[in-house]
Amino acid sequence: MTDNKNIRHELFTDENASYQRHDNPVDQTRNTMNETKQSLEYSLGIVREAENTGKDTLVTLDRQKKQLNATNTNVDNIHIIISKSNSLLRRMARRVVTDKVLWVIIFLIIVMILLLILNSQYHWTRIN
Repeated sequence: MTDNKNIRHELFTDENASYQRHDNPVDQTRNTMNETKQSLEYSLGIVREAENTGKDTLVTLDRQKKQLNATNTNVDNIHIIISKSNSLLRRMARRVVTDKVLWVIIFLIIVMILLLILNSQYHWTRIN
């Protein structure tokens, strides 16, 4: 009877082991699925974060593009203003030179008139 009990115990234990062996792969599969699910959720979180970062970067790049375009427009406007200023300065410099030449001519004319007056005075005083 002890043998029967032992055999029975072995059979029951084997069945239990067999049941456990069948249960372990299912548990392992469930654990693997849970780990995979967690890994996928983590990866999805990273993808969403990368997508948000990409959107933020796109907004920043668009803002910087607008700033660069505005700066380019400002530089073009400044270039036009500088060109006009250079032209105006050249005209003013020509006028200054022309004015100086006119002053020299006027001065020479006045000197000539004075010389003529002095010459005529000197000549009149000699005659008389």
